[in-house]
Amino acid sequence: MGLLLGLLGPGGLLWLLFAWKGGDTSFIDFLARQNQGRLLAPVLSLCALANLGSFWLLIQRQQYDKVKGVIFATLLLGITIVFLKFRA
Repeated sequence: MGLLLGLLGPGGLLWLLFAWKGGDTSFIDFLARQNQGRLLAPVLSLCALANLGSFWLLIQRQQYDKVKGVIFATLLLGITIVFLKFRA
C-alpha cells in the first residue's frame, strides 16, 4: 500500500503538471519533449516532493509499514532521476 502511495503522489503531480503545461499534446509526447530538453530529471525531482506529504502523514499516524513503501518508491524515483541526469 505504501509503495502505491509513493508512486501515485509523484504520478499525480506529474499529471497536474502535464495538464497545466502540456498544451494540446499527449502525455507521452509531453514526457518525450521534457526528455529531449533534458528537463525530465528536474521535473521528476519536483514530483518526488509529493512523497514528503505522504511520508509525514503516515509517520504521524504511525503506519510504519506504509512508510517503508513510500521510502522505497522515493528511492526508485531517485535512481531514475540519477539515471536521466547522467546519461550520455
